[in-house]
Amino acid sequence: MIPKNELFVDTGIHTGYALFNGTVNPLTGIINHEAALRKTKENYIRFAGETFSNLLDSLTPAHVTLEEPELWSGSLKSQVAGETGALFHLQTCVITYADRCAIKNIPFTLVSPGAWKGQLTKEATDYRIKLISGKVYDNEHIADSVAMGLRRDNDLWMLRRPLEKYEK
Repeated sequence: MIPKNELFVDTGIHTGYALFNGTVNPLTGIINHEAALRKTKENYIRFAGETFSNLLDSLTPAHVTLEEPELWSGSLKSQVAGETGALFHLQTCVITYADRCAIKNIPFTLVSPGAWKGQLTKEATDYRIKLISGKVYDNEHIADSVAMGLRRDNDLWMLRRPLEKYEK
């Protein structure tokens, strides 16, 4: 079943989000924290918290799913993120978002990339989104948040059910 009133968030300096309301084409958007991060870590945390809090107020989701960081030993990108401190900024973002959900009494779930996408490549994920919804998302963070939501319906994501059954 496609999620209803559930927000899926690909956390990070460029946070992508998708609010599902029972269709395969959610409301999507991006939050850019890059300028705030250039100042101080404290400013970044404050900005991320305020921005996400405002998003929660405007979208009023019943549940939020946040992608949490995962260090993949076989991934050069992941290793570099760990060594440069980017992984810590990402974890700070996740904790800040989770805290804002808790303050607003919105239930939330943390999910690792491996748990929702498994071994699918970016290209395979994008192709599956296009097959299911007919859309292509130019922003990888938005695409990942959409994929997380579509993945909630395992039969749909694994293409085991006729796509005509779903409302676009």
